Amino acid sequence: MANRREPIRRSDVRRCEKCGEDYSITYKRCPFCDERPSRRQPAAPPPSPAGGRAAPRSSSSGGRRVAGRKDGYATNRVNPIQVAGLVASLALLIAALYIVFTTIGPLLGSKPAAPGSQSRPGSSSASQSNPAVSAPGTSSSAPPAPPPAPAVESLTLDASEITLTAGGSRTLTASVLPADTPVTWTSSNEAAATVDAGGNVVNVNNDSSQVKVTITASAGDKTAECTVYCRGSSAGTSTTAPPSSGTRGVVSGAANGLRVRSGAGTNYSSIASLHNGDSVRILGDAGGGWYRITFTGVGGVTTEGYVSQSYISVG
Repeated sequence: MANRREPIRRSDVRRCEKCGEDYSITYKRCPFCDERPSRRQPAAPPPSPAGGRAAPRSSSSGGRRVAGRKDGYATNRVNPIQVAGLVASLALLIAALYIVFTTIGPLLGSKPAAPGSQSRPGSSSASQSNPAVSAPGTSSSAPPAPPPAPAVESLTLDASEITLTAGGSRTLTASVLPADTPVTWTSSNEAAATVDAGGNVVNVNNDSSQVKVTITASAGDKTAECTVYCRGSSAGTSTTAPPSSGTRGVVSGAANGLRVRSGAGTNYSSIASLHNGDSVRILGDAGGGWYRITFTGVGGVTTEGYVSQSYISVG
């Protein structure tokens, strides 16, 4: 019988030093016993004697495959250090995401609270933290509130007492500081005297008797008043002839003084002031309830002017 030749040793396989099995050099461990190969490759087995059979492989494990996989190959061992590093990395990532969403998220904008919802104690609502957020249906670009008006320093009128004939009128002038402060006018009895936004007072008294009305000007927390005597439609009229020129008259009923005007009407400027008991000379009836008079002024100077008939007693 011819001698059997020793099989040629392949260079792409290695023999496990533990179990004696051959496996591909692409494996880092023996797929049969999971043994890591040493750096020194074991020498090839010696040839068998002539005419004899190849020596059997010595194996303490009998060449059994490692249990743990269905195909007989060993499973990779789990490295505890790698697992711990992976867990630590995941924990750091979760912590970073939490910080981003809790600190940076609210700065990017907040949504308005739903209608009827209530905020928890200790937390502020979206409308309080962000004034630009408005309730649904309202404009978020509302104009800013006007600045508060400056305090009023003073308010005065150019007359504290006037008399108006039936249907007569007079414009009161208000002096207010600051000058651009709006003034509001009111009448205590609009059935006898009305006043408009410009301070124009009109006698609308339809009674036969004279009516006293108070006109009030208001600006801020300041007020000023003017007493207006509204003569009735028949008050002051007489069927007797008017006094002749040169008739003596006496001032009466003027508790605050009687202003002498430059014309027959309260809209004319005041040129002098008379008091109860002062004597005047009536020069004539100027119409509208006014007398043209003359009197002796300061320094003995004779002055001519106009006064209301209501404050002159004839005779």
